[in-house]
Amino acid sequence: MLRSRVFGVVLLGSIVAEPAFSEVTVRSVDGRRLTAEAVALAGKDALRLTGGEAVTLPLTDVVSVEFSAPRERASAAWDVVLVDGSRLVGALAAADEDEVAIETTEFGVLRLPLDLVGSVSRGGAAIAARSDDELDHVTRKSGDALSGTVTSVGAAGVRVDGDLGAVTLALDDVERVVIAHVDESAPFQPALAVALVAVGGSELRADLLGLDRTRVEVATVFARSLSIALEHVVALRLGAARAEYLSDLTPTAVSQAPYFGGANDFLFPWQRDRSVTGAQLVVGGRTFTKGLGLHARTRLTYALDGRYERLEAVVGVSDEVLALDAKGSIEFRFVVDGTPSWTSPVLRGGDPAVEMPALVLAGARELVVEVDFADGADSGDRAVIGDALLVKK
Repeated sequence: MLRSRVFGVVLLGSIVAEPAFSEVTVRSVDGRRLTAEAVALAGKDALRLTGGEAVTLPLTDVVSVEFSAPRERASAAWDVVLVDGSRLVGALAAADEDEVAIETTEFGVLRLPLDLVGSVSRGGAAIAARSDDELDHVTRKSGDALSGTVTSVGAAGVRVDGDLGAVTLALDDVERVVIAHVDESAPFQPALAVALVAVGGSELRADLLGLDRTRVEVATVFARSLSIALEHVVALRLGAARAEYLSDLTPTAVSQAPYFGGANDFLFPWQRDRSVTGAQLVVGGRTFTKGLGLHARTRLTYALDGRYERLEAVVGVSDEVLALDAKGSIEFRFVVDGTPSWTSPVLRGGDPAVEMPALVLAGARELVVEVDFADGADSGDRAVIGDALLVKK
């Protein structure tokens, strides 16, 4: 379905506040974690840290800047995934024709042209735009699907023009909306690419325009300039030039099996950037916005193709098992080119997170990550690999 490209967005509400964090943590590509009272851009190519460790770093050496702890997403929240991969989390608001309207904690009400929307889903299941289809698709809670042209998505429901004419489906009846895109317009290309992670769960692919001690300014696929108070920002990730998160790679092979039964009986598939139940990645009170959620026994194989020099990560058992009778007992194993490189001690729920020694890759071709049973069966064996970062050669 071809829609006319429309740029722009209506932002309602004003966010003015002093930062609510006590310090900023900057992760550099050489493995350091520097703390400061504030950070700011120093020209176009550097980041200046003031107070604490006063230093100026080239932006190419900065992996991330961390400000605040994320909040657990509301159970009723919707996800709007944009064509560039950005994700907005919030409540659907009143929408006009040819748009999706979502009210977020951080940005107020955003009115997004359907041209920019890949999917709208309940509960956080990210679905990419279907470029191979000329029809939009709406999945209902019953599992039934409706195809046609979606004309708006908002608090009043999802309006669809299909073979049966124009209908409006109530939000309580809708699970997911996937918008088709067949035009060949040039994608949004940031000059200084950054991923902005917001406290409510939204994540923007953006162009970093400005940063000072109270606010960050970015350009996005839906807004040429968006100014956000730092108290609404969890982190800025800038490390694409020198590093890559393991959770952003796709495994070449996946093996998952429970303690009892076969692979078809496995209840908790691995997850990117969430626990196996879809919750936040939390170990020993530490929250990670990037990482892997795994359940024993899981084995993931990654093709490295000689691109990386080391792997840094934090491992442990998800704090969510503290609410269970079984607290889990697991081991982590990392195998490089067929040779075991590091095995964790047996870890249980409630144990502090363990900083894995930096794993030397030295141009390795393959990495295997394993989470295995330790003591007893697999009850509560919910593993977390947090902040898993591959540093490039």
